[in-house]
Amino acid sequence: VLDAGMSAELPCGYWLIVADDDAIAQGEVGTAPIMALVGGGAVTVKPKAATPKVAKHVLEDGAAAWQKAADATVADDLYWRLSATVPAGLTAYDTYTVRFVDTMSAGLDPSKVAASMRVYVAAGADGGFDAVQTDKDGRVGTEPAKGWTDITAQCATKVAVDGKTFTVRTGDLIAALGGVDAFTAGARVVAVYDAPLGASCNRGATKGNPNEVCLRYPRSPLADQSGDAGFTRTPSDDACAYTWGLSLIKRSSSDDKPLAGAKLRIIDDRGRILTTDGSWSTDAAACVTTGADGHVELSGVDAGVYTVEEVAAPKGYTAFEGKRTVTVTSEGLDVKQVAAAKPKVTVSAESPLRVDTADAGTGSIELSVLNTPSKEASRGFMPSMGDRTLVLVAALAAIGVAAIVVALVIKRGGGRREK
Repeated sequence: VLDAGMSAELPCGYWLIVADDDAIAQGEVGTAPIMALVGGGAVTVKPKAATPKVAKHVLEDGAAAWQKAADATVADDLYWRLSATVPAGLTAYDTYTVRFVDTMSAGLDPSKVAASMRVYVAAGADGGFDAVQTDKDGRVGTEPAKGWTDITAQCATKVAVDGKTFTVRTGDLIAALGGVDAFTAGARVVAVYDAPLGASCNRGATKGNPNEVCLRYPRSPLADQSGDAGFTRTPSDDACAYTWGLSLIKRSSSDDKPLAGAKLRIIDDRGRILTTDGSWSTDAAACVTTGADGHVELSGVDAGVYTVEEVAAPKGYTAFEGKRTVTVTSEGLDVKQVAAAKPKVTVSAESPLRVDTADAGTGSIELSVLNTPSKEASRGFMPSMGDRTLVLVAALAAIGVAAIVVALVIKRGGGRREK
């Protein structure tokens, strides 16, 4: 048995050298050996240890950066990047194709994968993977950066019927790079696609919504690259998307009682307004109304700034004027490995909004929106005992009315005596 990176002295003779895929453990890679006869005597050989590698990242819109972890709003475009490195020195190949095999968690929506897929290639094993531009609104461009070539038309994306996996097969990378000379310096391949978080995704950091990929590459220059048998694979690499649940609860400032019937306008930092079905709209007239439990749910939101306006208060209460903001901040997503991600969530809010809980593990964030009882509703036609000015005015008014009544009675009574 000869492991990668080891040297061995082989005596003259006939040797059958094969790769043992069963000996490749998780976290290791293997490739078919490439041997050449160099003489009639014993020679020392040292197999190359360099093999293709694969990595996966997700776009964090807040930082406009490709990271191992990011948070996002449910149903918003969420871009994932697969990157493969083909090592330099592969001189014996006439053609060379690779396949990304992607496995998505149940929380991701596969409906946009095939239509959004873009694949790019660049010569050389070094130089990074910034094949396209990104912006802070979570958008990814399609125009390739300098040194990159768009090979999407030569690639095939096949999504499984159950939507859990898909495969991206490249065309011939040697031809795409312009020939063997360029390919022998190594190559980088990038695939970018859109897979938003779905309604059934996990909220919070405990589970998240992982997404992993492995790369299948040719076993040897003699392997048949038309089917699966001629390929071996790399270990898997993953990235993860998180989202948070935000509850606004309308309450009375006097006793914290939940209040139904409050109409709120909730706006995210992209200028979109929450609608009654939980989606986001550009309709300026959109608003949501609190139910019997006083709740309004923002189920699956990104970190950011949310603005709250009170369009109408519940009966008997006074609406707050102007706008108030809720700021949700997430930390701990910019890590090198998903396993190291320990997201932390902090929340701040402007009065009369009050932060009650913020649990990153479950993704649960609760805020109270406080309403003050209106004076008219609480006092009715009688003044409050605590308002001495109004009590005095009322008392004087009552004395005046009594005096007038007495005077009228006396006057009328005297008239009768005169008769």
